[in-house]
Formats: sequence, structure tokens, C-alpha cells
Amino acid sequence: MARTIVVTGASRGIGRRLTQVLAERGHRVFAASRQPDARGPDGSPAEPMRLDTTDPGSCRALASSLRERVDQIDVLVNNAGIKSAPGQRWEASAGPLPLVEPTAVADIFATNVIGTLNVTQALSPLMRHGSVVLNVSSQLGSLADGVDVDYAYNASKAALNMVTVTMQRDLGERGISAVALNPGWIRTEMGGDDAPLDLDDAVSDIADLVGRIDSSYGGRFVDRLGEPMRW
Repeated sequence: MARTIVVTGASRGIGRRLTQVLAERGHRVFAASRQPDARGPDGSPAEPMRLDTTDPGSCRALASSLRERVDQIDVLVNNAGIKSAPGQRWEASAGPLPLVEPTAVADIFATNVIGTLNVTQALSPLMRHGSVVLNVSSQLGSLADGVDVDYAYNASKAALNMVTVTMQRDLGERGISAVALNPGWIRTEMGGDDAPLDLDDAVSDIADLVGRIDSSYGGRFVDRLGEPMRW
């Protein structure tokens, strides 16, 4: 069954490819990003929308535009995220600790955590019983299985996982489910060339999950195949 899906961070990497695949599979897809392509990503049938997730006004403007186009959103994919702070060296957010800069850490949290709250707050009135908020997290946010030293990114994804649990408790009262997704380490600009997963293969799995995800996944942390992850 075709769904109405909003994907944030749709201008590059996972988000860009995911909007293409979902649209090609017959879903109605809104590709939201700071600088949307007027034709949709790479000319796909996805509908481009302007969005700065860190700006509540931009999120409200997106909600207003969507309200004119659709009756409801079935799946919101909060994919927008950053690994390092714009304009600052990698170590300023990642560490080691003597090199960490509070402003860099704040930039990571502004996008990865607060941005997700901004978007979901603005769009949740368009969601109905059975709708799903899918927050793109990471294994690096797992307290049980996280690896590597990256203070800001890892902490932001752990915080996003807690946001997801809280959304499930809150929005769940309206029948809206919240799910945290570990997409895996994928070869993208953010993931780098050493990542083991091919973008097309991984996104195909994610698109399969988005197409079937429902309330049975609510409050869970899963991988791209829908299998449970440890918090």
C-alpha cells in the first residue's frame, strides 16, 4: 500500500537515495532539505520541500505547506544529521577531551536532537493513529554496543534514542509510534570510503522497512532489517 512519507536531510547520502527509492516504489514522498532540488533528488518523483530543522519557523512553514497537499503523514523519517560541526575541526566535537569545544558540541546537538524535536513537533499534528516517526540513530548511540571516541556525535545519538522512547510514551497516546533506526555504517560522504555497506543495498533494506513499519515497532531500536538493537 502506498504511503505518504516525509524524509528530512534529503539532499545527500542516505536521505537523498531513500527518497528516490521510496518514490520509485510508488509512495508519495516529500524530500525536505535546506536546498531542495526543484525536480526532486536526481529528477525522482519525490516532491522537494525547503526545511532547516534547526529553525522552528522553517519547520512550521513545512507543516503549513504539507497541510495544503496531504490529509496525513504516514511515516516521518527524521534523517537530517551531522557528524561534525560546520566550520570547525573534527576534534572540536569528537575529541579527545582536551580539544573538545562546547560550541561544536552544541552544533551537533542542535541538528541531531533539537532538530528532530522541532520537525516532529511541527508535523505531528498531521500524523494520525497508525503513523510512525522513524528517527535515524546509530549504533554509536548504543550504551551497550557503541564503539569509537566521538563525544558529540555518539552522545547526540544516545540522546536521540531517549527522545524516541519519550516520543513513544507521549505520541503513543494518539496511536503514533516512534522508532529509532540504526541504518548501519554506509559508504556515503558522512560514512566514508571504509564503510562496509553499499549505499544502494543498504537503502533498499531501509526502504523495505519504511514500507512496512507499523505500531508493532513502537518504542524499539532496530537495524535496517527491523531486527532489535541493544540500547
